[in-house]
Amino acid sequence: MFLARVLIGKTCIGHSSMKVPPEGFDTTTDGGHIFVIYHDAGAY
Repeated sequence: MFLARVLIGKTCIGHSSMKVPPEGFDTTTDGGHIFVIYHDAGAY
């Protein structure tokens, strides 16, 4: 496990079959505990 700072941008609720976020969103979330980023440049 590791800790990282992540730029989350505009989020929406996601699900396991998503390969990219919907149009207009940058990340997906489970409601506030887990955030999924789709581009490595979003984490630093």
